[in-house]
Amino acid sequence: MNSSILEILKEEGYILDYEKQVVDNLPSFIVKLKYYEKSPVISDIVRVSKPGCRRYSKYKDISKAYNGLGAAPINIPAGVSVEYNNGSMLIKSAKAEKEVSLIRDVVCQIIDNQLLLSVDQDKDNYDKIKPMWGTYRSNINNIINGMVDGFSVNLEINGVGYKAECDGKYLTLYLAYSHNVKYKVPKDVEIKCIKPTHLVVSGMDKQKVYMVASDICKIRKYDPYKGKGVVIKGKFMLRKVLINDVKGITLTSASTLDAKIKDVCKGKVNAETIKQVSSLMVERLSGMKLEQQLTFDRGAYKYTGLVSQFAEALRSSGFEF
Repeated sequence: MNSSILEILKEEGYILDYEKQVVDNLPSFIVKLKYYEKSPVISDIVRVSKPGCRRYSKYKDISKAYNGLGAAPINIPAGVSVEYNNGSMLIKSAKAEKEVSLIRDVVCQIIDNQLLLSVDQDKDNYDKIKPMWGTYRSNINNIINGMVDGFSVNLEINGVGYKAECDGKYLTLYLAYSHNVKYKVPKDVEIKCIKPTHLVVSGMDKQKVYMVASDICKIRKYDPYKGKGVVIKGKFMLRKVLINDVKGITLTSASTLDAKIKDVCKGKVNAETIKQVSSLMVERLSGMKLEQQLTFDRGAYKYTGLVSQFAEALRSSGFEF
């Protein structure tokens, strides 16, 4: 018995009150009972413990868990129709229509404005079909969302004199080259210049929209130190460069966009990505003979923020500065 149970009994009207005392160095309670027609409302309290319901079965009889992404239903919004016939799916809307061909082992069902994809998990080639199951689900969901809301990517142009102009057919970029760069706008993709330094790439096809945005960024890759170039708005990167200050040359560099760590960093800047960049730089420095100690451009002793974490990562790898 504890005070919380007695408090509930008091609030519910089963007892009048209770008092906590210590008898023989042991905590105890004095309970004032509540009577009705010369009989106590409550006579005793019994603890009832029921075991959980257990059902035993052979492991072969237990069905496998469905893939989380592939089995998730896709809602079909108003204004979009989906027709399925012999492995071919036709998705229609007032704006466009798209045909998707499914592999033989992926089955589609349309129930109550929901599209369900399923596969037979007992087949021998299930392990090969499983990755495609989730991929088909994502692609179909992107097609439906693209027909309803569309996709868009915002691009920022940074740099003195850097700007862009678009007439609907061609995007003209002024990026400090000896000549301006003209980029032909692909079909089914729209590029708008909100400002000379702000572009919006939009369309119904998610893959094509992001490929166009990537192509534009490659025309003048963003330099985080000079702060110049074309970059997707909200995308962050971390880059560290080691230079020989005496000879005025760059020894090595590493960034979160390097192929080795790009998938791990995922465009974020935090303690984990700093470790990844530091490890990559140490790996590239391993074959070099450094004649002098390392130092940072903001002083040899005072480190704060990201610089502090980067310095600690290099120090733990054996470098002195």
